[in-house]
Order: sequence, then structure tokens, then C-alpha cells
Amino acid sequence: MYNEGARAFLEVRSIAPSNGKGTAAVFDDITAKRFWSKVDRKGDDDCWEWTASGNSAGYGQFWLDKLVVAHRVSYEICVGPIGEGLVIDHLCRNRACVNPNHLQAVTQKENIVRGVARQNRRIKLDALTHCPKGHEYNAENTYIHPRTGWKNCRVCKNVATRISKEKKLGRAKSPRPYSDGRTIKCRQ
Repeated sequence: MYNEGARAFLEVRSIAPSNGKGTAAVFDDITAKRFWSKVDRKGDDDCWEWTASGNSAGYGQFWLDKLVVAHRVSYEICVGPIGEGLVIDHLCRNRACVNPNHLQAVTQKENIVRGVARQNRRIKLDALTHCPKGHEYNAENTYIHPRTGWKNCRVCKNVATRISKEKKLGRAKSPRPYSDGRTIKCRQ
């Protein structure tokens, strides 16, 4: 995936930042050696951990006239310029990894779709076994929204719908049942 010139650190290349901000960086053999000295390089299939400073989000930082994220520098040294409107996605999901085989230029939208936040939300949603009122999520009692994946308790939804209709009709407020038989009055 990366060229031999980058592997040997002999190629001198001017890289303009893809976001159009800042100045172009020159990757000469000294800069490349300084960069790679901060990397724990293992096999081509393993993560290459950034060993120098990192930001609060876990991405490595490297100084090139200003602080830049290390995985972008790795990609630009080994693969080439990052296209306009593209960001670098970690295929390995390890933010400290700078292995160019684990990096791919994608749109921000694609990066979000692939992202950890979405995976973590899915894991959390799958781990839920009961609604906040204590009703069990099962095939008969659970509605899963097709777009968001959120789980909704049908018992709670039916009670909320009934209360809403009674409010519109001016009737007395109904208690909301918990799964263990307790009830509470609705807040006004």
C-alpha cells in the first residue's frame, strides 16, 4: 500500500493540507525519520502504535509547523495527499494506530457510519433487557425503530398514549403501572 520511497525515507515530497488551511509540509528524510522514530512498528498487519504525545481523544500528535494528527501524516507520507473533503478512517478502530494499511480516506459521513460511537450505541441498545419502568424487552413487548434502532416498550407506550388521550378529553389522569404492580401519579 505504501511506496518504496516512503519506506526508505528518501523521497522529498510537498504535501498541502487537504482542508486548505495552514501551510504545506515538506516530508524530507529528516522529518520522516523523526516521525517514524515515534512509532512502534510491528508487522504490516499489526497496529503501529504512536508512542509520542496524543490528544484527549486518543489520536497521536506530531509537530509540522503546527500540531497535526499523526495518522494523517502517516497516510500522506506513505500513500499520498488526502483528497479534498476526505478524512482518514482507522479501519482497525485504534486511534493511536498510524499503520497506513489500517488507514483509509473516506468522507466524513462514511467515517461516522463506520464509527465507534454507532457501534457502542448498538452494543448498549442490545444489552438493554428491561425498559426504565421495569418491563422486560421481549418479542411481544418491544418495538424497535427501523431507522434509529431504539427499543420502545409497548406497555409504556400504550399507557402514555392512553394518558395523552384522557388529557385531551379532560378526564382524570391514570396512574402509570410498573412491572411489579406499583403505580405513580403523573406529574403535572
